[in-house]
Amino acid sequence: MNKEILDWFLSLKNDDEIRHLVKVLKINVSGFRVNNAPRSSLIKSLINKNKSIPLISELHDIYEGDPEKVLGRPLNDLYDLVAKSHREIPRILVTLIGSNEEHDRQLAEELFFKIKDQGLLKCFEDDDKAQREQMERESRLEKTIQELEGKIQSDTKRLKNIEDKLSRVTKNYEEETQKYKDEKTKTTGEKKKLHKENQDLLQENKEIKKQYEALNKKVTKLEQEKQILAEINSGLEAQVEEISRKSLFIETSVEPEKSESVPDATEKDQEKPLVALVGRSLVRRLLGNSQEVKFIQDTEAVLDGMLDEYDKVLIASFDLPFLTRKQLMNSEKEKVQIISDQKQLKSYLKREAR
Repeated sequence: MNKEILDWFLSLKNDDEIRHLVKVLKINVSGFRVNNAPRSSLIKSLINKNKSIPLISELHDIYEGDPEKVLGRPLNDLYDLVAKSHREIPRILVTLIGSNEEHDRQLAEELFFKIKDQGLLKCFEDDDKAQREQMERESRLEKTIQELEGKIQSDTKRLKNIEDKLSRVTKNYEEETQKYKDEKTKTTGEKKKLHKENQDLLQENKEIKKQYEALNKKVTKLEQEKQILAEINSGLEAQVEEISRKSLFIETSVEPEKSESVPDATEKDQEKPLVALVGRSLVRRLLGNSQEVKFIQDTEAVLDGMLDEYDKVLIASFDLPFLTRKQLMNSEKEKVQIISDQKQLKSYLKREAR
């Protein structure tokens, strides 16, 4: 087994993901605890000859290896597949290196070095890096929004306390004013004392009003910042769509003569099955006004029971993060169908509309 292929797979993982693999596979790192071990030691332990088979099995699950689609095909056919879509590279490689046949494992090495020489590995790595950076930006943005919302709630609570205090002070002021009027006939000394107390209350009232106005301005500013962050998030989504369009252009330009295969059409029953399409804004636009398929936003699709009423669930893998795809595949595996690119989706919709 050529360790360079396993090295390449592990180079796609960050430090936390590497540590997770070591823990899942229950691998000991010589001289270190897993949480304190350097990345190089973790990787060396993972690709150890005695541990490579469990690692390959875990990678097979992560990248959804497909023996029926890959095994038994010649090198040129497999190269054509990855040339059309470099997203297929890890799926095909992990299927080959996980085979029990020496021929398949040798074929994996030949294919790996061929696509490496042709620059297709670099295309996949750039796309994978962009996707991970986008997910990290979205995570940081969501955390910032949550922090702002928490701060707004805290300041709102504080503002409510000040309002309550202002109400009590105002009520006290009114009571003292009335008391001052009632005691107006008393001695001059008592009148001066009441007058001073009255002035103190007035001053306290002014200070609290100033605090109230300052906090009110702060809350308004925080709401504006939240709106700005929401606009930034919208801009980031637009960038993701642009990356997807560029990726599609690269995939199409490699071999435009051959079209991507589409899912096999089934005969239409008298009552059409209920079909859900899970994706984001790019898929929503591609779907248009289609009456054959129901669009489901990815954030809603992962909710428990959301997809139970549908007979078939289409997952637009080109428009979804890896973790969302994996979660949907695990929860709805019996009725899931993968749509790997825009061309396949358009073909499916055209066929269903007949």
